[in-house]
Amino acid sequence: MNANPFTKGHLYLVETAASQKEQVYVFVLSEDRSQFSASERLQMVTEGLAHLSNVTVLPTNNYLVSSAVFPSYFLKEQAPEAIAKKQAAFDATLFKEKIAPLLAITTRFVGSEPYSPVTQLYNEAMAAVFSPELELIVIDRLKINQSTVSATKVRKAIAEKDLPSLQQFLPETTFTFLMQHNYI
Repeated sequence: MNANPFTKGHLYLVETAASQKEQVYVFVLSEDRSQFSASERLQMVTEGLAHLSNVTVLPTNNYLVSSAVFPSYFLKEQAPEAIAKKQAAFDATLFKEKIAPLLAITTRFVGSEPYSPVTQLYNEAMAAVFSPELELIVIDRLKINQSTVSATKVRKAIAEKDLPSLQQFLPETTFTFLMQHNYI
């Protein structure tokens, strides 16, 4: 996950995975190409998941959705679809062949993606590349009061100093982090 910032949607995804698996690894993108730095995002995720004893939070470094492996992810709408598909498939293959066996991963959980075409391509690439060795479980995004939780909405609420929306969409740990670091 990018967790830019860590939301109740991210929390919901990980708690769902943790309720189904003995051990869950959460990979947080290490690229510094987001509103929040890699170290800030890693801190928010680690603090937000501290209550889950079967969850380990790890940085992705130069693997898993990085500029080295999947640069189209960071271009979003400007990325040519054909190139994004190839890079997504490469990233998924790297995970399947190198990372999953090393950590004995048999299932990968991802959120549904109604907003980003490139992230949706990535979900589709994982489904195609993983089968039949790895199971891909796509979890529908969390909705609160009929509104889908997304980090994009949270970043907008931060810019607008919309505290009620932030309290609605953020776990207490992230809200506290944003307050302590003068983001809100």
